[in-house]
Amino acid sequence: MVSGSNFFSYFEEYTSALYTEKEFVHSQYAVSNGWDRICGVYSGLHEYRMKAETDTKRLSEDIEKLIKSLNKNSIVRLTPYEKDFLTASLYGSLAYLKSESPSLSMLRDLRRALGLFNRLENLYDIADSSFGTALSEIALSVYFENSFWVNRVVRKRGNILKGIQELDNIVMRGGFAKTEAALFLTEYYSLILNDGNSSKIYSEILYKRYPGSRYFAFLYAKDLYHSGNIREALRLFRMINGSLGERFYPFDYESLIYEIKCLYITGDNDSAAIVLEYTENIHDGYMISQLRNEWRYSVPIRQDVIFGIHHRFAKMSERMSEDEIFRTAEVLFDHGLFREVLMLISGRSSDMKLLYIELRSNVNLGNWEESKHLMSKLEKSKNISTHFEKGRLDLIKNIIDNNIRVRSR
Repeated sequence: MVSGSNFFSYFEEYTSALYTEKEFVHSQYAVSNGWDRICGVYSGLHEYRMKAETDTKRLSEDIEKLIKSLNKNSIVRLTPYEKDFLTASLYGSLAYLKSESPSLSMLRDLRRALGLFNRLENLYDIADSSFGTALSEIALSVYFENSFWVNRVVRKRGNILKGIQELDNIVMRGGFAKTEAALFLTEYYSLILNDGNSSKIYSEILYKRYPGSRYFAFLYAKDLYHSGNIREALRLFRMINGSLGERFYPFDYESLIYEIKCLYITGDNDSAAIVLEYTENIHDGYMISQLRNEWRYSVPIRQDVIFGIHHRFAKMSERMSEDEIFRTAEVLFDHGLFREVLMLISGRSSDMKLLYIELRSNVNLGNWEESKHLMSKLEKSKNISTHFEKGRLDLIKNIIDNNIRVRSR
């Protein structure tokens, strides 16, 4: 039986307050059950995801203590399903915290999580029960597709397509795990692939599900910006920046940078200068320097691309220098116009910078054989080991190899 406890309902109330930065006071009933401890650990994981200063060693210790309490039945009034789901999720969280420096300990935690999630899938015919296995399908593929050692220890190889389909089903039909599933898909598309068009599907769901969440509004606004919806993005960035919470998170600073970019693109240079000065007073670092010294020069191209005449670039490319083609392709890619990138540069240059953008556009369009061909060309470059995004290239190679392997079955 899944029913019998109202912990998941209580947890949804707690996370809703957490996402919307509202105060939440635990009931005496929840404290006596130990539910407040579960919420406390999740709050720590939330802070880690938000890139707030987090003592990851202490957070890992808190997770391990909570797992022991669950195994000893010290956390009470949970159904067997809730207990197993929480335990599996906590082992997965331990692996997540350790993933920056993969180790045998991380793989053991991952195996424990997978074992419990597989058991959940076999016992319970509900959407949420596949959450952990769906995550592992993607995570193992993206980070360890070509790792013989990891595949040998975990005894499983991933399937990105299957993982995405299962997480999408949870987003649409799930309960307890639907928010986490949407967050994971948003991060996969936006942070790894830079595909705002696909990420926007899920960030919009989060934004509408939690209308008071500044963070989810930020994720949605960012995807609007990268998919070319600048004026709507600007409206949201202004709302976020005008309603700061008690804490100032890294996304608050990033939101100011995006507001400045939107203002320049829409031609409101005076307002952009005011927000820029305000942001410089908070922190005048790399992001501001890059905006002033590099990004500003792309504004005319962005205005052309975003406001409706980007198709002309394919016809003009014969008269453009390689540097102009590269800068235009960068803008087209940044705003989700992947087909236009290929119209502009496909097969025109062996330059590493252009090959990289061509590769990533093909990946985002699902052109796997062409992506593999372009990856092979990049790997033959003498400078591949020092490429400024070598880490992302490694992930992209895994994504390509996984999709080709799965489709060749």
